[in-house]
Amino acid sequence: AINMALEGNIELQEQRKNLGISKYTVEKANALKNPQFQSNVLMGPIARGNSSQIGLMLPIEINKRGERKQAALAQLDYTDNKIKDYEFKLKLRVRTAYFDLLVAKSELRILQERKELLEELLEITKQKHSSDTNYEIDVLQADMRLKKILVQINRIKANIRTAQYNFNKTLNLENNPSLYDSKEDSVFGQEFFTKLELPPYEDLEKVAFNNRYDIKMSESKIKKAKRELSVATKQRIPDVYLAGGYAFAQDGTSGAYVGAGIDIPSLYLYTPEIESAKLELDKTQLEYNSIINITKNIIHTNYD
Repeated sequence: AINMALEGNIELQEQRKNLGISKYTVEKANALKNPQFQSNVLMGPIARGNSSQIGLMLPIEINKRGERKQAALAQLDYTDNKIKDYEFKLKLRVRTAYFDLLVAKSELRILQERKELLEELLEITKQKHSSDTNYEIDVLQADMRLKKILVQINRIKANIRTAQYNFNKTLNLENNPSLYDSKEDSVFGQEFFTKLELPPYEDLEKVAFNNRYDIKMSESKIKKAKRELSVATKQRIPDVYLAGGYAFAQDGTSGAYVGAGIDIPSLYLYTPEIESAKLELDKTQLEYNSIINITKNIIHTNYD
């Protein structure tokens, strides 16, 4: 059932698409600026003493592209851990739904055995002599107990069907008309429970901090926030433009030209982007601290 869910669960397939999107985001963040075609063709008498120009201008970012790529790589790492976290939780949901179905079936078996016992008791009660004291009351009570268990059996049968639908909903397989059921009829005779030997709490906490996907995701968000702050800050670094091409005049004179320019951030200093990135970094750090505290609390509670 777990393998079926990992291969065919629709929501998991949707989550996995995000990994491809994040990979393309890395390529986009690492992209170079496209060159610009430029022309300056003079017309009329002015062209006799001045040259026309045809060439390219190449924008060059200074110390920005690498930071954008690192931020995108941090987002890719976050997405990867998010998918693994979803797979892990999906396994737990499948296990829980499967076990809930077995528990419902086990309750039905118990009630059916109890029904057989109450049927026997009713027959024994009816075999008493009708002149015995409280004969009718004893028969009525035995019959009521039997009918009560029949109502409970009907209710648990409905619960089994509900648990079965919930199990299939958890699998969430695309275009699959089958209604899957548990292989076992009950939990009886199954080795679900073994002797539990708890390691020291410190070992459990260490394992959790090294392996919990939500912690890894939060760490990736902090890395991304730091890179985004660096990207925003480096927007203040001027970019350079290099140009060059072919120059010609109407009298037949020809040659080449070169040019250069610089984009100076003077009228807009990217202050809102920088301050926003700082707040986002503080926010991700607080989120990380919250996850650590909650994780410690959960481990302590479950350990106790």
